[in-house]
Amino acid sequence: IQSVSPGALTLARPLTSGWARGTSIWPAVAARLTELPTLSRLTDRASETIVTFQQLAGGDSAAALPGESYRGRPVLGVAPDESEPLTTQVQRLLHELDSMTGPVHRVDSANRSFTLQSYRFLEYGRAGHVALRGLLHFLQGRQQALWLPTFADDLNLVETMPGVSTAMVVRNIGYFRYGGGAGRRDIRIQLRSGAVFHRRIEAASALDADREQLTLDTALGQTVAPAEVVRISWLALCRLDQDAVEFLHETDADGIGKCQVLFRSVLDEL
Repeated sequence: IQSVSPGALTLARPLTSGWARGTSIWPAVAARLTELPTLSRLTDRASETIVTFQQLAGGDSAAALPGESYRGRPVLGVAPDESEPLTTQVQRLLHELDSMTGPVHRVDSANRSFTLQSYRFLEYGRAGHVALRGLLHFLQGRQQALWLPTFADDLNLVETMPGVSTAMVVRNIGYFRYGGGAGRRDIRIQLRSGAVFHRRIEAASALDADREQLTLDTALGQTVAPAEVVRISWLALCRLDQDAVEFLHETDADGIGKCQVLFRSVLDEL
């Protein structure tokens, strides 16, 4: 392909034969087999094999960031596909010293926990596939980080929050009592109107057994009543926990594509 226009492709050389309207056109890349194939004979006239190709040149997909951003990093604001349960796991960087003669000594080198959160992408159509590939090219495996909400109803607003106030009264979940902690300093507030706010919790205090007050870094700029809130989710800075991502194409490029990844929270929360 020499150039691309809105209604046509200009080729570097002319075609050697004519092609009827409706002919499928597929992109092609130079590739090689990753291993020698093994053929299984089904009948005396039919055999089958499964082969895996490795592309020789690097991919040409451009990195694409999500539209939302917070504290200088993009936010993955699209909720995952939850047709199957998604998992969350908490890990610590524990180092164990066992002299085999006494108690086992353990050291937490990071002195904090890290969250492993699964996420399932479900995209439809070419535009969705291109956007997903662009996001994965931005992440560059485990190199780049973004903000990932839990997409859960983690906090419940119980009193109307004025637009000029930074005080948010929520149902008591023990945030003040247990000190919040890593990965629990930032929140994503999603309203029924479609508006979204990202804020950092600066302080907390217990009002009574049922309510506690969280102080945000900045006001929302509009009055928000409890009935207007879809959900308030924790927000953590995360990276992928793997460098290879596998796509499952249910149909062709115009159909459904799936992939599941695992995000790990990082130590630097900006």
